[in-house]
Amino acid sequence: MKIDKWIGLKITACVLIAFIFLNTNDVSSQTQNPWPMYQHNSQHTGTSPYSGPQSNNVKWALPLVAYLAGQPVISPDGTVYIAGINSSGILYAVSSDGVLKWQSSGMPVSGYCCFFSNLSPVIGPDGTIYIGGLSGLLAFNSDGSLKWNYVPDFFYNQGLSITVGSDGTIYATAGYNAGSDQLLALNSDGTVKWSKTIGGKMGGFHYPALSENGTIYLTKSARSNLYSGSLSVFTTDGNPIWSFSEYGASLSDAVIGPTGTIYLQKASISSSPAFYLKAYDPDGNSLWEEIISSGCDYHPGRYNMPSPAIWGSEMIVVSGCHETMAFNLDGTTKWSLSFDLNEIPQHPVIDTNGTTYIGTDSSDPTIAKIYAISSDGSTKWTYDAVDQVIGSPPSISSDGTLYVSLYDGESLNLYAFGGDSVPLPYKIAFPLKNYTPYDAPVSSIFDHKNISFYKTDGVVKAFNGEEGRCEYGAAEYKSNGKITYYEGKKLEQVCKTIEKKKGVFGYKNEYGSPFLEGVLNYEDDYLWYDGHPGYDYYVVAGRPIQATESGKLYKAEQDSVNGKGNSKTAWDEYHTFYIDHGNGYSSWYLHSESLTSEIEDEIDQNGFATVIKNQTVGTSGSFGSSKNYHLHFEVRRNGYNPENLVDPYKEDLWE
Repeated sequence: MKIDKWIGLKITACVLIAFIFLNTNDVSSQTQNPWPMYQHNSQHTGTSPYSGPQSNNVKWALPLVAYLAGQPVISPDGTVYIAGINSSGILYAVSSDGVLKWQSSGMPVSGYCCFFSNLSPVIGPDGTIYIGGLSGLLAFNSDGSLKWNYVPDFFYNQGLSITVGSDGTIYATAGYNAGSDQLLALNSDGTVKWSKTIGGKMGGFHYPALSENGTIYLTKSARSNLYSGSLSVFTTDGNPIWSFSEYGASLSDAVIGPTGTIYLQKASISSSPAFYLKAYDPDGNSLWEEIISSGCDYHPGRYNMPSPAIWGSEMIVVSGCHETMAFNLDGTTKWSLSFDLNEIPQHPVIDTNGTTYIGTDSSDPTIAKIYAISSDGSTKWTYDAVDQVIGSPPSISSDGTLYVSLYDGESLNLYAFGGDSVPLPYKIAFPLKNYTPYDAPVSSIFDHKNISFYKTDGVVKAFNGEEGRCEYGAAEYKSNGKITYYEGKKLEQVCKTIEKKKGVFGYKNEYGSPFLEGVLNYEDDYLWYDGHPGYDYYVVAGRPIQATESGKLYKAEQDSVNGKGNSKTAWDEYHTFYIDHGNGYSSWYLHSESLTSEIEDEIDQNGFATVIKNQTVGTSGSFGSSKNYHLHFEVRRNGYNPENLVDPYKEDLWE
């Protein structure tokens, strides 16, 4: 499945399992788990009592065989449960250090509707894990064995959506796209208390929200501009209290604030919809309505409206077309953060300090971003995942770890952010066989003094602080392969305009002595070259290239550091490939002659190849714009963009 198709799938496509809220003795017991259900609790506030990560360090990333996922949930012992879909429903249990404990598969799934959050499992106070699908409500023990399975006696084809009341009653909706929907109440052992028909096409994909007195709030989105969206309110016995409907409106799930105020997001179903945040008192009286976005260039989908998140009595955070906004509880604006026009923000969550964590998707280029936004609206950190899209809303654990899934077009990857990216010291192998980092012939180094990579500024700085400057002596590497050396007045003239030059320049050091003497096997008296983002190793054609660490090898579609020229992909332009090592680090390789046939076959079959440390993956060459045989090598950490580049010499990564 292609990622661009996935974005459309996530907005309009089918859901396949409805997420299940569990049975508890009272609402307060829900908070004993760090994140027991979708948006944390039965009020759907999306706020954690714990602090989230303060940096974008990736602790680990675990690939899962799925393409659609719900919000991860977290047990008191740190086990993460995440549900996904492949050919059937799959429930995964993952330890806090990223090890798969067990998985339960083969659960029938719905083929009709909805969106990723519907796949969220729920953890009961006794450790029971609940999830729903077309086979009913399944209850699993913490070891993965099936505890019980409730099968409804009515027809439905849109899964189940469930939450729990303060007395332990489970309230569930089940949808039928061609008929009536059901609202039912279950005892904690799965037996039915009552079941009522509540009207047509409710969907089973909006989740009941509960006030502290047990009142049930249920939203419905219009299936098109020919239908009405609605908010309906029921007693704990399923009797209607009040409702309202709005023609052609797509609504989020209802969120219950600290004083019982109901908040929800609305978008009009049209070619250029507007987004609104609405507030109602417990009796259904409208308190205020504030616009978030207007004239949008896309529609969120009739089932995929992100829910607001509420930070106590301080603020409400909500996503618009291409922005995220925070409002005070009276509807006044607190802050607003705009994204690029191709970024689509998803469900926000908030930690105890008011930091908002939110993912955005884009398709041009395809890249997922995770943002951490301070309570004043300033950005704390970001994480970029090239060639991936958001697979689920994030969740926050008691140790400050943020869990979120990303989909790379082949598999779902569960990411854990927080703490150190990997246990230190972390060491990698050298990428060229039969060489070491210190005897391999180096023709260009990582420039630590740059205004922007591949831009000239007249200074090149090595990892040990040694500098080359234009005024000490300059040379230009011409496109025909010849080198022009500048001296005297020509040197002065070149140096005056060096920042406007687009060529490949290298400079002498102050003393005219060999660069990095006794440190590296440097090939020239000039520090090639100004603005270079990695290391070039000058080797003959056919030298074996090896994996510096185990991971998943991909042919690069995009490369935000080196680009892709006029070609369709970075692989087509420079034979760029990279290995994602699953611990926050990735290694990048350019200008290779070829990959091994085994690697090529595995990529053709799976979209990537699984490699181990020191495995030969290809051979060196001069593919692309290179004028000589060499390997261009980079290491990146916690993302793929220029700011994520690290120098393996400076950080002592070589083993």
